[in-house]
Amino acid sequence: MNLQLLNIDGKTILPIVLYGDNRAGRENKVLQYNHKVMAEKFGLPMNYLKMPFPGVSHGQCMNWIINQTIDSIKPDFYWFNDIDCIILKKQTVDIFFNLVKDKMGIAGHCQQSNHKKNKITNSTIHCFPSQAFLWFSSEWYNKIGRPNMDHYSDESDDFGGDTAELLAYKTKESGGIVSVIYPSHVIDPFSPVDSGLFFGRGNTFGNNLLYHQMRGDLEISEDEFINICKKVLAGEFESN
Repeated sequence: MNLQLLNIDGKTILPIVLYGDNRAGRENKVLQYNHKVMAEKFGLPMNYLKMPFPGVSHGQCMNWIINQTIDSIKPDFYWFNDIDCIILKKQTVDIFFNLVKDKMGIAGHCQQSNHKKNKITNSTIHCFPSQAFLWFSSEWYNKIGRPNMDHYSDESDDFGGDTAELLAYKTKESGGIVSVIYPSHVIDPFSPVDSGLFFGRGNTFGNNLLYHQMRGDLEISEDEFINICKKVLAGEFESN
């Protein structure tokens, strides 16, 4: 694979965007606008990798990418970013890099599965950094035993839980730092996350730092995502 690296303070970050053809919008305008914002406006060296979704899971693909790169390219850090997730201002990158630069944990936007029970707490209630915007160092990932990023069925004797959820548990067990950013605005807040808060379709996180659309199976999601992208491209969030 010919992958690009982002360099910050002499450290290398591997930014990965996984996508497939299993979205509501078949022309994949979501992919086009993600590129317009992340690569063209902000000049970030995002690596867009097409995956055979839904034939394989998101977590399986994350495992594959890491296994293919961690001992060859040897990036200092990984940044996984969903196709319908964008930063709203350039400083977001520095903020998240600073959260993980000491190689003591992981960072991302908040997520709670609410439909995949994990076998540690026998519950769906667990707020953790989502794979949609996930940062961690290779050193930390190695230190906690290279945890599996995949999820499992409820019938399995394995961990269960959702994509990258085990990464958060292993980080906690190892005394690491788990940093999550919460939504400040949600278009359709239908899913509880914690502390009486909700996320759902159309999530703005922090003080206009990043946006994750979610619910890519709905036609309305494409238009909502493109609308936010156009606002970013027009510079609407730069002074906020």
